[in-house]
Amino acid sequence: MAIEPPYSVSPAPPAPQRTQPPAVFAERADPFVTYIAGMSFQLNALAANVNNNATEAFQYSVLAASIRDATQTIANQAIAQMQQIAAQASTDTQAIADEAQRATRRESQRASRYASYAQDYAGQSYAHSQTAAGHASSAQAAAAAAQSAAGLPAIAGKALQVLRVNAAGTGVEFGVGVATGFAQFTSSASWTRPSEATWVWVELIGGGGSGGAHTSPGASVGGGGGGLFVSGLYRASDLPATISIVVGAGGAAVSSANSGNDGGSTSFDAPRLVAAGGGRGASGTSATSGVGGSGGGIYAQGTSGSLAGGGGYSDGVRNGGGSVYGGGGGGGTSQTGGSLGQGGVSARAGSGGAAARSSLSGSAATATSGSFPGGGGGGAASNGGTATSGAGAGGVARVYWW
Repeated sequence: MAIEPPYSVSPAPPAPQRTQPPAVFAERADPFVTYIAGMSFQLNALAANVNNNATEAFQYSVLAASIRDATQTIANQAIAQMQQIAAQASTDTQAIADEAQRATRRESQRASRYASYAQDYAGQSYAHSQTAAGHASSAQAAAAAAQSAAGLPAIAGKALQVLRVNAAGTGVEFGVGVATGFAQFTSSASWTRPSEATWVWVELIGGGGSGGAHTSPGASVGGGGGGLFVSGLYRASDLPATISIVVGAGGAAVSSANSGNDGGSTSFDAPRLVAAGGGRGASGTSATSGVGGSGGGIYAQGTSGSLAGGGGYSDGVRNGGGSVYGGGGGGGTSQTGGSLGQGGVSARAGSGGAAARSSLSGSAATATSGSFPGGGGGGAASNGGTATSGAGAGGVARVYWW
């Protein structure tokens, strides 16, 4: 369907007038008569155009009415569906709310039952605790009666004490049964024996000796010996009330062509208990060996021992001797070559220091000092440069009592 554009009728030419001259009248009359003759055709065409457009307009009005009716039908269906969905949602919401209410009621009832059970158990527990308290009281009374009948002392105020036979051997008493005190000394001091002490255990380690040093070509040096370990157990009543403790210093390091220094002795109420210091490492020459220091005056150079280690030496065992309880010996070496002596290792005291060597003319050599407590220092050898030995480590005194 389509509306046709309006039919256009051509305009009429000028009409002839009677008042015009005959020539003018004749000139206008012919075109006008011709126009009038074709005018009927144009009028018929215009009428057909109008009729067609009227028909098309009617068809459009019918289509518009159909579209309006269809739109109204769709709108009515949509409204009905929305009303149905809303009704269903309302029904579902109510069902969910009802189920939630029922679940809440069930859980509330369950919680109430559990609370009742807990209350019952609490009552039973309290009754059991009262019964247990009564039994404990009866047991304490029975124990006190048995203790009294057996002649045992009361335990009140005897925390951390043990039951032991008294000194007369006629009964038992509470007293100290384990170590209750400890003191370590790294420098000399006086120690006052505690009045409650029954036994005293003492451990001493002497100071380590320092290694030797030399700067001449071909010279050899020995390491310092480790400090000796000694120990002793004493009845407290056999010791004086105040005891002098001397802690041996480590041998000081040396330089140039010098032997080392001996380590100092450590003592407890000397001469009751004394731990000798390690021997000094010697400074040898190209002709004589640098001897290592003895381990606490007992163990020879380069020797390992449970109580101390001897210092290493250039023409033998260059590594310092190891030890279990005492200081390890320092390492020794020669300037001309060979292995470089390492310090002896100690399991429970200080290890010895390593030796140092410099074969390059004019260069320095510095050995390692011994470790605390009681480790011997290493020896140092150079070829014209500065040679500095390792110092010995200081000793220590440890006192335990109970």
